[in-house]
Amino acid sequence: MSEEEKVEAPQEEAAEKDVQSEGEDLQKTITSSLDELSDAPTKEQIEVWKAQFGEVFVSGFSEKELVVWRPVKRVEYLAIQEAVQEGKIDQPKSEETLLDVCVLFSSLKMAWGQTKGGVVPTLVEQVMQASNFIAPAAASMFVVKL
Repeated sequence: MSEEEKVEAPQEEAAEKDVQSEGEDLQKTITSSLDELSDAPTKEQIEVWKAQFGEVFVSGFSEKELVVWRPVKRVEYLAIQEAVQEGKIDQPKSEETLLDVCVLFSSLKMAWGQTKGGVVPTLVEQVMQASNFIAPAAASMFVVKL
């Protein structure tokens, strides 16, 4: 290992620890913000959802704009896509339908169409990623020849 590589390795490790620490801090901030909302789901309710759906996530757009959601199941996704193909709903409505299916709690007390412009596409992207819809290049990174 060259001297330059020896210097870079500790710096990379420190940067990874900083990113991990920032992620943990953000997680604490979002979960504590959820705890502070008067109408937020209880820890017990979240445990019920976890038992029912598996994974449960919370997305924070601000301290008062929080959304608890779950990944979409294949059968639900296919039903939404079928509705689009049959012309029953358009693409923007399909995104809102996906959120209607997956969102378990929202502090946003309004219809999806009345939220800030980036809320729906951002949440849809998060739901899709958590549901294992990832870019082909990223997916290929998880393939290992045995």
